[in-house]
Amino acid sequence: MRKRNPGYSLIEVLTVVALTMVGSSVAVVQMKSSRTSLEANVAASAVIDQLKLARESAITERRNVRVEFISPSTIQVSRIENDKSTTVLSTATLPAGYTFGLPAGITRDTQDGYGNATPVYFKGANRGVFLGNGSLTNDAGIVISGSVFTIGSGGDATARAVTISGANGRTKQYYIQGSGWVERK
Repeated sequence: MRKRNPGYSLIEVLTVVALTMVGSSVAVVQMKSSRTSLEANVAASAVIDQLKLARESAITERRNVRVEFISPSTIQVSRIENDKSTTVLSTATLPAGYTFGLPAGITRDTQDGYGNATPVYFKGANRGVFLGNGSLTNDAGIVISGSVFTIGSGGDATARAVTISGANGRTKQYYIQGSGWVERK
């Protein structure tokens, strides 16, 4: 006499399929949130990369190097020549969908307190000049610090802030958590 192998019932199969679908749905939602966060970090990293390029060029070449944030999403790094003319070293654009912008409803500045009156704030200007010693100054040669805010079409979840200390060129990146800025470590 042969034993009959009953297999799985229809209810067992449907239960496994339903659990798999629920797990997949959660994973897709989480992946979308992670992707948005990664894209926002890429935009902030573009700002940091251009600031570092400008500072390193100034130190290496012992020349003043201007970094300028041109609305809505372009960063230009230019070396200031001895005759006061400029040579463009780099022009970078934020990723598609990202601009210099302030998030809605967040009125508080970052912990550095360099300013959030405008999306790009270097003591009232949209640029700074790195000196050969690595410090960031305004056009008059006064050491300044500044903030650059980026935002994507996804709203506050895509907002990032980059601050730079004029004295030492240290950059920090921030993201929004709740109603304030948190440093990204």
